[in-house]
Amino acid sequence: MQEHHERLQAAGGGVGPTVMLCAGCHHSLHRLGEMIAAGKNATAKDVAERAFPDNPRAVRNILRLAALAARDIRAIKEGEADLPDEVLVGIKLPRSVVVKLKLVAFAWNGSRPGLRPYLRDLLVKHAAGFYGSERTFGPEEGELTTHDFS
Repeated sequence: MQEHHERLQAAGGGVGPTVMLCAGCHHSLHRLGEMIAAGKNATAKDVAERAFPDNPRAVRNILRLAALAARDIRAIKEGEADLPDEVLVGIKLPRSVVVKLKLVAFAWNGSRPGLRPYLRDLLVKHAAGFYGSERTFGPEEGELTTHDFS
C-alpha cells in the first residue's frame, strides 16, 4: 500500500489529506492525472472505466483524485504552485547496486560516509549539466530548486 497525497508533494502537498492505494492504482492515478492535465479527459475516463469495469464508485473516486493531481500538474508547469524548497525522491535499486554505490560514496565523502549526500550531489550536478545552472540552482550553490525534471 502507498500513501497518495491529495495535493501532490511536488506541488507542496507534503502535509494534508492522504489516501491509501495499492502501488498499481497509485501509479495509474498519477498517469490519469497527466492525461487530464493534457486535456485528455475522455481518454482518462475510458481508461478508469476499463480498470474498474464493475465499480462505478471506484471510477468516480480515482477520477476525482486524478483531477486534483491534474490541477497540481498544471500549476507546476505554469509556475503557479507554491513549490517546496526540496522534495524527497525515493527509488528502488538492486541491493548489489546499492552496495557498490555505498563504496563509491565512501570514497567521495572521505571520512563522512553516506549514500544520500553523494547521490544528491551527483543528481544536482547531472541536472545542471542538462538544464544549465541558472535554471536549476537556487541562491546558494548546490541548492536544487527545480523539482520536476520529467
